[in-house]
Amino acid sequence: RSDIRTRARIYLNQTDANNSNFTNTQLNGFLFDWLKDMATWQKWPKAETTIAGGTVTGQRQYTVDPEDILQIVDVYVNSSPLDLVTEEFLKSADPAWRDAPNGTPQYGFMYDNNRLALYPEPLIAGQEILLRYIQVPADFTDDDTEADLPEPFHQLGAFYCAAMASLSRDDLTKHQVLLGLYSSFRESIREQSTAQIQKRGFEWTEERRISNVTYNP
Repeated sequence: RSDIRTRARIYLNQTDANNSNFTNTQLNGFLFDWLKDMATWQKWPKAETTIAGGTVTGQRQYTVDPEDILQIVDVYVNSSPLDLVTEEFLKSADPAWRDAPNGTPQYGFMYDNNRLALYPEPLIAGQEILLRYIQVPADFTDDDTEADLPEPFHQLGAFYCAAMASLSRDDLTKHQVLLGLYSSFRESIREQSTAQIQKRGFEWTEERRISNVTYNP
């Protein structure tokens, strides 16, 4: 972590940590945000959980317990996948959706970070509600820890960290430049990695997870 933080200070033109607008603690916070951004982008690490008790007849909202949820990617009711949508989508598709009769849930959406809604409201009680989600990744444990990412992506943390630090100081121009470099380099690394692994008979999985490739002999 310390190497990434040092490079971020170079991008910020503030190489002296003792004479800077940003403490190490502040930059460490931006680096943890970077790990979460990477987790969302590469859709890893993932985990599963179920909602205690399953469906309740006529109940729309269900509390999602895990505190390590970064983004829900799949919802299953009784082993059947639901379409994840927004409340605005349901309003458009069926203005009277809140008064729809109970039935087999077809859609799910998040009211907030820990409340899942089902539409239509379940008719049958006790059916399993399973969630697949992207976990909040582990933070750096100390300054000597490296990011749990493939090596080529490690250099990106400094761009993201410096971009967010610039934003916190309302330097929108530097923020946009650094964030643009971060995004373009990230895609470039993935494209180069894809070309290299394909030569060896590998390919990305359906969701193009950075850490999970399949082998085709």
